[in-house]
Amino acid sequence: MLKKVFLVLSVFLLASCTLKTNLGSYLNSKAETEIRSSGVNVYGSSEIFSYQTQFLGQVETDFCQNDKLGKLPPKSKLQRTLKVKAQKMGGNGIVYNQCKAALYYNGCEKYLRCEGSVYSVTM
Repeated sequence: MLKKVFLVLSVFLLASCTLKTNLGSYLNSKAETEIRSSGVNVYGSSEIFSYQTQFLGQVETDFCQNDKLGKLPPKSKLQRTLKVKAQKMGGNGIVYNQCKAALYYNGCEKYLRCEGSVYSVTM
């Protein structure tokens, strides 16, 4: 499945080189997100301690929806962003701590914030 995704993304990336749009940068960003996030495993809060680990720090991301009728993105999208941040910190494991949603927060009609703990896990 992952090979098919990379093949399709590769074709789009090559095709986008000739286009004068932001499609190429968008696809590059999507490809980087998929590649980076695929190298980070998700663990439960008690499961992580059954491995040899080194805590690397916390990551967080948020989303602000200004449109009253708009929808918040799925938590999985924000969690993928957390995995990318974890990989950039040198981690290969993450424990999702929490995702909180709020209405009318900090100038946003709808607000979503997710957090996680990043680990380097030795198998």
